[in-house]
Amino acid sequence: MGHPIGGYSEKELKGLSKRQRAALKKEALRHLRTSPEIHKIINTQPRYLTEHPKIRRALRTKLRRTYNRLKSK
Repeated sequence: MGHPIGGYSEKELKGLSKRQRAALKKEALRHLRTSPEIHKIINTQPRYLTEHPKIRRALRTKLRRTYNRLKSK
C-alpha cells in the first residue's frame, strides 16, 4: 500500500477494505489542503508530509471520526 494514510499505520488500516481506505485517503487529502493548522506547519518546516510527526498527529486527530466510522462498518 505504500505510505500510511493520514498517520494511520498499515496494521491499523488492515481491517479496512480498499474502498474504505480510499474514503479515508480522500478525507485526509481534503484536510491537508484546507487545514490552517497543517499549512502553518508545512510553511515553517517543509518535509515529506507523512513522515512529519506534527502533521501525522494533526491528521490522526482530524480523521479519528471518519476512521472509527469506517472501521465499524
